[in-house]
Amino acid sequence: MAGASGCSHGDIRLLATQVSGTVTINGAPFTGSLNGEAGALVLRNAANDYAPLANITAGDGSYSALIAPGTYDLYYHHSGQSVVLPGSDFVVLQSGIVVGTEPLALDIDVPVGTVSGTLTIAGKVFTDPSGKELGTLELSSATSRPVLLGTTLSNDGSFSALVIAGTYDAFYGGGASVAIPRNYRTMVRSGIVVSAGKTLSLDVDVPDNTVTVSLTVNGVPATNQAQLILRHASEQDPDQVPLDQTAPGKNTHSAHVIPGNRYDLYYTGLQSGPNALLNGQAVIKTGIDIGTAPVTVNVNVDATAISGKVTLNGAPVPVADGAGLYLKTAAGDQVPLMAPDGSYSALVVPGTYDVYFDGGLAGIADVPHSTIKLQSGVVIGSSPVSLDIQVPKPTLISGKVTVNGARIIGSPQYFLSLSDGTIITDTPSGDTYSALAFPGTYDLVFHAPQDPGNLPSNFSAVIKTGIAVGTTPLELDVDIPGVTLSGTISLNGVAKSDSLADLDGVRFIVRLPDKSGQTRIGDHLDTAGSYASFLVPGRYELSYTTDGSVQGYPTNQYLSLGCLIVE
Repeated sequence: MAGASGCSHGDIRLLATQVSGTVTINGAPFTGSLNGEAGALVLRNAANDYAPLANITAGDGSYSALIAPGTYDLYYHHSGQSVVLPGSDFVVLQSGIVVGTEPLALDIDVPVGTVSGTLTIAGKVFTDPSGKELGTLELSSATSRPVLLGTTLSNDGSFSALVIAGTYDAFYGGGASVAIPRNYRTMVRSGIVVSAGKTLSLDVDVPDNTVTVSLTVNGVPATNQAQLILRHASEQDPDQVPLDQTAPGKNTHSAHVIPGNRYDLYYTGLQSGPNALLNGQAVIKTGIDIGTAPVTVNVNVDATAISGKVTLNGAPVPVADGAGLYLKTAAGDQVPLMAPDGSYSALVVPGTYDVYFDGGLAGIADVPHSTIKLQSGVVIGSSPVSLDIQVPKPTLISGKVTVNGARIIGSPQYFLSLSDGTIITDTPSGDTYSALAFPGTYDLVFHAPQDPGNLPSNFSAVIKTGIAVGTTPLELDVDIPGVTLSGTISLNGVAKSDSLADLDGVRFIVRLPDKSGQTRIGDHLDTAGSYASFLVPGRYELSYTTDGSVQGYPTNQYLSLGCLIVE
């Protein structure tokens, strides 16, 4: 029942309405033969809950489904290779469908057109007997996922595809191609109207140009392995063009690219060595315009040397793996610092960085397996930087573990962690634990992913906040709180026992308000439709899902049932 807060205190009340009707394609029942492909109609709401409504099969097209009340949009969904059904996926067919508490009659017609034409590159049909060069042509809109029209694998460049009627833009993608444009996704035609029951002729020619970049670092050719990528200056456009290194040991990178756009150039270092930058995502040049004539760009990166020592408690810390110690910018560019003997040296693109240490990847004994920020706002300009890095000495944390003030029974599978990921107990033996943690202020998280025994069944839940870990050993006794949550599960006011003891295909999930800690409840009912679950007390968000294997329940996949108070 709901308390003063408006939240449920245990009872789970599902509502569902019968939605039924007939599915047709261009006004007629579907009569085709499906072979490895599938078409379906689903309802989806603004909260991203979706409910399967009907599968498209040969026959009279009739369907019926239980749906939770709400306002939905109707989508067409397709999987497999398109042969007799349109290859469009998650296309909006109708918006604002209101499912109330009374049965709803909803007839659905799927409007389908055909798009046929030829795909050419720079005025010619492209052929590649090896099949390694692959260019694709797709249609896409604001209300649909991309639908494939054709590829360069066609011997004569021709294509023909079934498409849901609507207005689209055409996009080309070149993948890992070398001899044709390798743009990730570039619009090559706009405003394409596909009409139901009609065939649209669409010939698309993709223009082609080449770009070559010669890269130097501090005026010296950069010959280490690296990846250069052109990305649109507009953050709203996801198009990008990877450039290939022309040969090992060469400082030139090139690619075929569609002209007419402006790009920024990003650098990723893949190999250490003399004069090698190891930045992971550095912008090294902006505003590169690709016109119709071949483009050659000479890029010099004025890099800065940074070096120093890495110590822990005054002793050198060998960090052989660059993932264990690194610099990172606010934009996400990351530079590994490798210090196999406790000293490091690296070339870095100038900028402002933070310094991080990852104890789990550093491979050092008696260090917490967590990530800690060691320094903030390290400014690297044009002059060499000397930066010694000190890893803080871990602090010993120890204490007793109880549940509701009593001993833990048996050997349940659980663990406790700090909010930075440091595991302080991993199914401890007995009632005590000890662990190392870096100094800082943390929350304590309880996890019982399986076999909780007499512990709460939460996958994860914060049970203590503001734990201050200093430089001296900390004695921290942990009492895990647990409360039995009980109630009934009903559908449209009727208790759902149905002699089903285990609801394998139906799941009721609770999550913390931040959407973390997904935990299943109500998976076992008694004959009266009642359930009981043992949880950490608090406020949760309750949701419902089903895999469709249990009849008599709504087909919704991510149905929000509001808040739930466990106290």
